[in-house]
Amino acid sequence: MPVRMAAIRRPSGDHVGKPNMPPPASSITADRPSASTIANEPSARNAATAPDEEILPIEVGDGAGAALAEATGEGMAVAFATSVAPGVGTADGTADGDGPPQAATRTATIAAIATARASELERMRGARFGRLGRSIIKRYAAGSHPDAGGGRGGRCRRAAARLDGAQSGGMGSMKAAIRDHYGPPDVVRVEEIERPEPDPDEVLVRVVAASVNRGDLDGIVPKPQFVRLFIGLRAPRNQRIGLDVAGVVESVGAAVTRFAPGDRVFADLYSVGQGSFAEYVAAPERAFVRIPDELSFEDAASLPHAAILALQGLRRRNGTTIKPGDRVLIDGASGNVGPFAIQIAKSMGAEVTGVCRTAKVDFVRSVGADRVIDYSTTDYTRTGERYDWILAADSHHSVLQVRRALKRHGMYVTLGGDGRSIVSSVALGAVVTAATDKWAGLMLWWKPFAHDDVETLLRLIAAGQLRPFIDRRYPLDEIVEALRWVDDGNAQGKVVVQVS
Repeated sequence: MPVRMAAIRRPSGDHVGKPNMPPPASSITADRPSASTIANEPSARNAATAPDEEILPIEVGDGAGAALAEATGEGMAVAFATSVAPGVGTADGTADGDGPPQAATRTATIAAIATARASELERMRGARFGRLGRSIIKRYAAGSHPDAGGGRGGRCRRAAARLDGAQSGGMGSMKAAIRDHYGPPDVVRVEEIERPEPDPDEVLVRVVAASVNRGDLDGIVPKPQFVRLFIGLRAPRNQRIGLDVAGVVESVGAAVTRFAPGDRVFADLYSVGQGSFAEYVAAPERAFVRIPDELSFEDAASLPHAAILALQGLRRRNGTTIKPGDRVLIDGASGNVGPFAIQIAKSMGAEVTGVCRTAKVDFVRSVGADRVIDYSTTDYTRTGERYDWILAADSHHSVLQVRRALKRHGMYVTLGGDGRSIVSSVALGAVVTAATDKWAGLMLWWKPFAHDDVETLLRLIAAGQLRPFIDRRYPLDEIVEALRWVDDGNAQGKVVVQVS
């Protein structure tokens, strides 16, 4: 792919100190040799560079376009030296106005792209591109960026390809749910953004269905607060949201061997960037598993995150799991994880008790629980009942309280909760485990969408021992309502987002 060239200069006049404004068309230098000529011929590079500017081989994208100037935070105007296909302009193949052929057309094209990209500046604030753009500028200038030497750096090459597509009319857009700051579900919005292009090891999937998880909401708030250290202190570095996805392979990268266009696939995108609440998503081939013919897209989209948590929460890192006849309690039996955990435990021969609120007692019983406890009237840790295994989908009791409800050699596994509950699970759990004949703690052995466990789930589904319970369906444009329904604790089972 030819290297994209950018002329970087200090702006003047009204543009000084106003990085949110795109450079005027007059500041975009179009009368230059082609990018490939500049890259390969020093004399052409010198001829194309004014005394106050420097040509840098910068490949730009991820929605940045000409707005990379703002992302660098250095008040620079960025102009792309790009070519326009022969014949664009007047009927005889020359550009309107003075100057060499295509010059005016090229100037207008670049100016239009710069103007269109200006609206994306605010979305780049606080996101990964702000620092990424600055890093690219400085590393290219120093000649140390891998792309400058022809090395890898797929993100930059893919971004340049997107710019190529935009100028040639071949790039598509898509709807996607994004957020650029933390808060309640209302901070999420659906916007038109650039459709991703797959890297060589990636698969581009047209999303048919996605589903809402408590983990999606935990990243939006965020919860617990210390996760800001990993996802962004003041604002989320990744603006895309959505974990569970099911759809159809649209295209594949050159190195992909397991999938082909038209294949039905599903995945948990937790480890590969999220973004399932969108019309398209690109992720590494290893993230996806083929959907069995008998499984619908909506059912497939309900499984990846919650069902894997349920399965792994009933098995410790060392392989210890429940046995036929064990008494198992599921705290949080009516939400995303609970219904799967009830069914999995029942398939293993356990006697299952579910804990939920009053309005959901009948639902939990319909899922298959042998007994149901209404937490609004009964605290299961004080009933005198003892259990072999307690799985808390969202912890509401301290480890010291829960240990009263465990049998000898009993296990208490929690999947999360607020910051205090998590610290208690880790610290006090270790004390309880060391000082007693019981084990208690946070599930630290979680492996998102582990393919062996996915195969186990699919076998249970094929045997009729497991099925998703879908509470509500929302279109993508109503993603805020879908998130709010789950956040308010109303969902009985899974909430599905219908995309296409």
